[in-house]
Amino acid sequence: MGTLALWCRSCVSNHRWQLQFHLRDTSSPSVVSDKEVFENSVVEDVRSKVRTAFSDQADRSHLDSLVKDITAILERPRERWPLGLIRSMADELLELIKSRDMMNKVESRWLNLTGFCMRPGFGEGFDEQRIKKLWKIYKQGPVHGKNAQVCSEWWILWRRVAGGLKSGQQRQFIQDLTPVMLPKRGTKSKIPPQEHLETWMAVANMELLLVKDKVKWGRQLLSEIHPKKNKPQQFWSLSRMAARDLLYGPADRVIPPDEVSPWIETILSQEWSNPKPAGTALAQMARKTGDRMRDIDPSLRERVIDWLSEYDFPRSHIKILEKVVPMAKQEETTIFGESLPAGLRVRG
Repeated sequence: MGTLALWCRSCVSNHRWQLQFHLRDTSSPSVVSDKEVFENSVVEDVRSKVRTAFSDQADRSHLDSLVKDITAILERPRERWPLGLIRSMADELLELIKSRDMMNKVESRWLNLTGFCMRPGFGEGFDEQRIKKLWKIYKQGPVHGKNAQVCSEWWILWRRVAGGLKSGQQRQFIQDLTPVMLPKRGTKSKIPPQEHLETWMAVANMELLLVKDKVKWGRQLLSEIHPKKNKPQQFWSLSRMAARDLLYGPADRVIPPDEVSPWIETILSQEWSNPKPAGTALAQMARKTGDRMRDIDPSLRERVIDWLSEYDFPRSHIKILEKVVPMAKQEETTIFGESLPAGLRVRG
């Protein structure tokens, strides 16, 4: 199975703790250091709460209070739930995958919690098997696809687990979206605005896409960003696609400097109603890596530094342009779009 499972049992009580040592050879760019291992009865209590909430006979109030109830059991906010625990919750949720059929509210909550517990799609020894189970529902699409909240949660789920998808799966993802996200000239996307943003963010997190695909999608996204009418999510998505230093993808999937440089020039030449999202994106698009195959021309990088200085951006934004700086935990969280599971470092 690739995992050595050990159980610790107290000599003075009935308490038990499961410890796992993952022995499977993996190329996953992550380091796991769970500082907390919950006693087995606590884990089972959490899993029981999940089963009850998504039961077809459950009072829907259990679903509404599920996160709050688990937070009370663990005595810590959900951002601090450790990797081992949330993957155990993910296993329970995957067993309840058919509960989505009941009603749109149930499906929405299932998609949200499953994505949260599976983020970022890798980091634990059995994540590959979990992703295989999850991918089976991809072709089916959301059960209640006419509900706006369900549709948004659908794309959020795939954004969260994108790092666990294989290159071919990511490419299938964008191919299926091409007719609606890259419409023919003279036509507009029929996706509602919020769902449109969530879809872009999901695409942007697909770091294993071929460079030619990233270029095509990046150009389209840039064309949709207007100085007086733009959203922070658009700049976040552009920065993920055009980043010099990827979160989990290999260096050969980075868009070349000669393609990204005109994108940077376009942003620098505009007057933005809110320069903060634009500046945050510029910092990642022009970040110094020390690799001449990825780094933009120094003169252009200096112009970005001047632009950021003019708008009084934090020193942290400028520092990564001046010298090679490894990603910090806080920066990983910003780039990923939300907190990573407690105990997981994406960059080893």
